[in-house]
Amino acid sequence: MRGRSLRLWHRWFGVIGGPWLFLVALTGCVLVFYEEADHALNPELFTAVTQRPVTRAPIAPAIAAAERAWPGSAVNFIALPKRVDGSLHLYLVDRHDHAGAVGPGGREAFVDPHSATVQGSRVFGAWRLARANVMPFVYKLHYELHGGPWAAWLLGGLALMWVADQAIAMSLARRSAKNWREIVQLRRTTQRHKAAFDLHRAIGMWLLPVTVMMGVTGAYFNLNAEFLTILRVFSTPTPTHADRQRKLNTPLYAPPVNADAALRAARDHQPMLNPSALAYRADLGVWIVHARDPHDITWDYGARFITVEARSGVVLGSTHHAQGTAADAIMAWQYPLHSGKALGWAGRVLVLLAGMATCALTLTGYLIWWRRRTARRGARHATRRCGSPLEHSRRSCPRDCGDKRSGEPRKTTNPAADYHSLAGDC
Repeated sequence: MRGRSLRLWHRWFGVIGGPWLFLVALTGCVLVFYEEADHALNPELFTAVTQRPVTRAPIAPAIAAAERAWPGSAVNFIALPKRVDGSLHLYLVDRHDHAGAVGPGGREAFVDPHSATVQGSRVFGAWRLARANVMPFVYKLHYELHGGPWAAWLLGGLALMWVADQAIAMSLARRSAKNWREIVQLRRTTQRHKAAFDLHRAIGMWLLPVTVMMGVTGAYFNLNAEFLTILRVFSTPTPTHADRQRKLNTPLYAPPVNADAALRAARDHQPMLNPSALAYRADLGVWIVHARDPHDITWDYGARFITVEARSGVVLGSTHHAQGTAADAIMAWQYPLHSGKALGWAGRVLVLLAGMATCALTLTGYLIWWRRRTARRGARHATRRCGSPLEHSRRSCPRDCGDKRSGEPRKTTNPAADYHSLAGDC
C-alpha cells in the first residue's frame, strides 16, 4: 500500500505541477546567463555614450539627473559600472508623498556618468515587446509567474513539494531496478516507451544533488520569511549596522552627505576598498556601500557592507554577509548555489544542465503517464467486455484479445503480470 501511495503522489505531482516546473526550469536555463544576455541585447543602455579616460566619474550628478527625469522619485540603489566605458545603473522608487511617480514596481535608469545624461530606462518585468524588457520579463516569470506575491508563495510551495517528490522518485527508482547501476544506465531498445522510462529514471538520478539543491534554494527565495523563522530556531542572523538604526520620522531624500562623499568616507575607513554598488535608505538616513572582498562567495555586488550616516558622514561600521553566525553563512550561500556562481563557470554550466534535465524529466514523465493512462483505459474496457482482467487474460476474447495474425486467443504464462501490464502499474 505504501508503494502505491508513493506512485500516486509521484504521478499526480508530475501531472499537476509539471507545467509550472517545466516553465521555471526553462526560464532558469535562460537566467543562468542573465547578465551576459542583458548586456548583449541592450548595449546602448549599459555602455556610456561619453567615453573619457577616467576610472570613476562623480555619481551625485547622475542621481540628480535621474530624479529630475521622474519628479517625485528617489534613487535607492546605484550599481557602479564594472568597466570604464560602462553606464551607471540606477533604481528609482516613489517617494512616500509622491505615489505613482515611477509606479509600485519602480524603474531602472541608465545614466552616462560623464555627462549625467539619462540614456534609457525600463520598468522591471513589464509586459512590453522591447529588447530592454526581455530579460527582466523572463526573470520575473521565473520567480513569480508575473502573478504577484501569491504566485511567488505558490512557487515556493511547489519547490518544497518538488524536493519531497525527488526523494519519492529515488525510492521508486530503487524498487524498479535490481541495483543502482541499472537505475542510472540506459538500455538499448527500439521501444519508445522503454527508452522514455529509462531516460526519465536515469536523468533524475544523474543530477539529483543539484536539482534538490535548486529546489531548496528556490524555496528560500520565495518563502523567505518562513525560511528565516525556521532558521532563527537554530541560529540568529547578524543584523547589519543599517538595520540597527531607528527609523526617521520623515524620510531623508536630500541627505547632506551625497553618494560621492559616502564613497570617500568608506574608502577612508578601508583604504583598499573595491566598491561595486551603493544603497540608500531614506527611511533610516544611511548609505550602504557594497564592496568586493576576498571572503566573497561570488563576484557580483560584493558582500562587504560599509554603513555611512547620511547626515554626518560617520562610518557606523562594516560587516560581511558571509561572516558571522551559522545563519549568516546559510543565507549567504543561497544565491551562489542557486545561480551556480559558487563554482564559477563550471557551476553555472552545471545549473544549466540541471535545468535542461528538469525539462526532460517533465516531458518524459508526461509520455509515461499518457501511455499508462491509455493502458488503464484498455484494462477497464476489457473488464466491461470480458469480466475481470485476470479472467480476461485466461480465456479467449475473439473480439478484442485474439492474436491479430492467427485469430488464436492471446496466451499468457503469468496472468498476474498481464493484469498489472494492462492496469499500467508496472
